[in-house]
Amino acid sequence: MDKSYEKRVIIVFIASFVLLAASFFLIPRQAPEEQDTETAVVEEIETKPDTKPADTLVSEVKENVRFVSRGREEIFEISYEDLISLHINSKGAVIEKLYIDGEWNQFTNAIEVSSANEKVKNSDFYFGDFSAKDAIADRPVYNVTEHTGNSITLSADFNIKNTPVRVIRTFTVQSNYQFEETVTLRNLSSIPVNISLNNKSFTIGQSFQFFTPEQAHPRNRFESKYFDGEKLKDAISRGGIFRKKVDNEVVGKPDWLSVADSYFIAIINPQTDTFSGRYSVLEEENSYLEVEVSLENSPVVLDGNSEESFSLEYYVGPRKESFIRDIDPSYRRLFSWPVVFNWFMKPIEWGLTWLMFALSTFIGNWGLVILVLALIIKLVLSPLSIKGAISIKRMNLLQPKMKQLQEKYKDNPQVMQQKLGELYKKEGVNPLGGCWPMFLQIPVFFALFRVLSHSVELKGARFLWIQDLTLPDTLFRMNIPILPNEFNLLPILMTGIQLVQTKLQSTRNPTMQAGGMGKWQTYLLPIMFLFLFWNMPSGLVLYWTIQNVYTIIEQSIINQDKYIKLK
Repeated sequence: MDKSYEKRVIIVFIASFVLLAASFFLIPRQAPEEQDTETAVVEEIETKPDTKPADTLVSEVKENVRFVSRGREEIFEISYEDLISLHINSKGAVIEKLYIDGEWNQFTNAIEVSSANEKVKNSDFYFGDFSAKDAIADRPVYNVTEHTGNSITLSADFNIKNTPVRVIRTFTVQSNYQFEETVTLRNLSSIPVNISLNNKSFTIGQSFQFFTPEQAHPRNRFESKYFDGEKLKDAISRGGIFRKKVDNEVVGKPDWLSVADSYFIAIINPQTDTFSGRYSVLEEENSYLEVEVSLENSPVVLDGNSEESFSLEYYVGPRKESFIRDIDPSYRRLFSWPVVFNWFMKPIEWGLTWLMFALSTFIGNWGLVILVLALIIKLVLSPLSIKGAISIKRMNLLQPKMKQLQEKYKDNPQVMQQKLGELYKKEGVNPLGGCWPMFLQIPVFFALFRVLSHSVELKGARFLWIQDLTLPDTLFRMNIPILPNEFNLLPILMTGIQLVQTKLQSTRNPTMQAGGMGKWQTYLLPIMFLFLFWNMPSGLVLYWTIQNVYTIIEQSIINQDKYIKLK
């Protein structure tokens, strides 16, 4: 093919891509007429004419809700073995601190899961909707009526619309990183009372955080999702080319809600359909994001001397499928692939996970586990990879005949391609034979990417100079314009090894012998991989690097085999 023609095609392609990208930013887009349910709910609440301003709501809560009794402020601890521990403050009956065992991130000390924002305490309870949070500047102190090793019950009396109402709150810690919270509203008078402030009876606020702003990293991504009974959906968008930035989102009657980072997750599962949810961004700084999840309960009408209870179940622990999937069948959706790929990608992910942890029982270092895993996968794919390496060897032997055809039919590309095809068929050579092992590695690569990105066991796992196999192997930070802020050595080593591999395999592409565009395209792929892998988990980069080393050794051995000949 004419090289000038190839250059013109590439220039047109680049120009088209630039124009297409620019259109997303420069051409105004009309908002869609149809809206999904969640967006419609948000807009209805924000624009409803009779919605009261925040200061009016605060005044209404202060006027209609008065705290009556007062106890003594104390901190009480409940726990289940060493798995999970809750520190309950009688002031506000909130979760002051929550700990889970630290074995999941290579440490022996417990992991604290709490809010870095002092304005939000986990299980913060107040009457009204989320906007009434500041109505009571100082939370009331509850009386502790029962306290055991894994359970605590607290109560406080309120005067709501001149009717005495007792609030009873019970926290019970269970196995497998679970705990239950129950709120009971008891009418202490014979007169019915309608607990409704801005169309909500009470709100429970949560803000589970698994790392501090200092520990934030672009690879450790915060996620917020909810399940509406049919689909798992994302909440809180940070914006982008195709998505609008959303800092607040209302979720009507969810089955459950969740917040998570790459390693840990908190799932809130209301046991009644009276709760609606609301996600609100509290703080955002670089890679750090703190989100409050408010669960707002529908109005409650209590007859005289009656009570009503509302329960929420929580899972706060490792983002580990084997733990979570058995708690509730719908939790499996948190670990599903897109529907089109789930049927074949999920078994690969399960297989890699099982193999990794099986190897870890014999090998003490996770870096060595990845090296052995790469070798096993290479051996499994060896029948195809050896066949591909032999195909590359035969392509090398076929070069003189190919050059003759290219020289003879250089003015007629169509005939040249036809003659080359006939030559390949005659000699039993498949030009794409060396590519099949690479294609088969793709699903393994993506499955391993997920396994390594979310394996809480590998958090903080070290190997050689690598400090954490789930994060890039950053040696130091740079303040050089244009260049990345972090210097990661392993992707550079991987690119160098891949360039050597490309050099050994380059003979499969006849156009490289003539130089020019073909050679440039061939060596462009390793350079692209450098940028692709730069911020990947170092465990994944290590796996790919070792795979390339094994491939070089395999190809070198095949190239030395004098018994491989053409027909």
